[in-house]
Amino acid sequence: MSILEQDKIGREEVVDKICGLVDSLEKDKNFCLALNGAWGSGKTFVLDMIAEKLSERQEYIIIKYDAWENNFYPDPLIAILYCILDSLTSNQEFKKFQQDKTLKKRVKKVFSQSFDEAIDKTIDKLYKIGRWAGVVAYAAETIKSIIRVAKISILDNKLFDDFKSYKKLLQDFINVSNKLTEYEKEEGKQTKLIILVDEVDRCLPDEQLKVLERLHHLFGVNNCAVIVALNKEQVTNTYAKICGGDGKEYLRKFFDYNFELSMLNAVFFQNELWDNIVENAELKFVEAISKQQLEFLQQYIFEKIESHFGSKSKIDNRELERIVKHILSVVKSLPNKKVDYSYLLLISYILCCRLYEKNVFADLKYKKINYLLDIFKNSNIESQILSVQKTFVSSINYRIYYNCSLNTVNYYLNKWAIKDEYMKDTEVDRIFLGTTSSDSCYKQNLEIIFKKIDYIAD
Repeated sequence: MSILEQDKIGREEVVDKICGLVDSLEKDKNFCLALNGAWGSGKTFVLDMIAEKLSERQEYIIIKYDAWENNFYPDPLIAILYCILDSLTSNQEFKKFQQDKTLKKRVKKVFSQSFDEAIDKTIDKLYKIGRWAGVVAYAAETIKSIIRVAKISILDNKLFDDFKSYKKLLQDFINVSNKLTEYEKEEGKQTKLIILVDEVDRCLPDEQLKVLERLHHLFGVNNCAVIVALNKEQVTNTYAKICGGDGKEYLRKFFDYNFELSMLNAVFFQNELWDNIVENAELKFVEAISKQQLEFLQQYIFEKIESHFGSKSKIDNRELERIVKHILSVVKSLPNKKVDYSYLLLISYILCCRLYEKNVFADLKYKKINYLLDIFKNSNIESQILSVQKTFVSSINYRIYYNCSLNTVNYYLNKWAIKDEYMKDTEVDRIFLGTTSSDSCYKQNLEIIFKKIDYIAD
């Protein structure tokens, strides 16, 4: 399945607009674009979608730079150069070129004569020998040379003392990058350089600003689009704390375009539940689960964890992804992996207690309280449940009760309730976790659920 096919919350529209800007980039022009989103909003996924879509165009050179993964280099400039070098030399056309011994000899000869020739003349010769791969050969050697000089300068603490030397390094890189896009990678089409930057806001505060500054120095490359995924609010606050200035104004100088990624967490969570649990071939559901039931489960979980995040809108998708992963792990641990909606509800409740209300979880686990507290804290919702229960007389009313979204959760959770001979046919609004249950397998599974959740939810 392609990355675009994995889009669960409708990011394709944003991706199409950004790719459209790249496609329409005029010759010898450039731009820098900010893809702004909170942690867990799916910025990395959107960058991957962009990379996949743009990779269909053979004339595009796509560079991925993860600022967090590459922060072990002494300076972001070296990390960026290495990412560009790796991308260029991993190109299939260049690899084939490198494997041709005859061509390699001819290239080596051109390089040996390059000291006495103008750069343009050298690159023209290489282009005639290996087409665009020949230009890459020159660019690769030049970038390696720049990296060597930069490393020495940084280790000797000279790079920032001698601004002219640093500026020359940057200019050398811009020159060689311009050459890459000047020559045709695909006949009759404009070569373009696309740099995708991710995880800036995961770096240490001073590193965040340094990464942006280095990128800013590279924005002068012709036919180049730089797309930076970041949390602008976080970087703005970082600038204000370190430099004491206006962080928003600081970021304005970097970006020509700004795209916002809203969280869309409810849709994301429902789709995660559907794809990873409901449609999971390994699980055996006693009865089909509807989209409406999943929507209710999502609303219920959001009610449970809202206070931890401050508001429902701030519940991030990575945390929701983790919850789904845990639910799936618990369900798989049950005998025969046989479940129904009641299992999902109970597992979700206990899991949320373990993650966000550890005291309640401990009380449940060690039977300091012998029932799950009211399903909802909202008294209005609880009263609606009770009001429907009062009409629970005939089979028709039973169907009304069962189909009412507010009461579906209560109906299923009653499967876990202790029922003696006087309660056999009574639906209750609390779930008891005592020493007995309406079905012996529920008690056994309950022990498994507690043990598994306690093990995985750290």
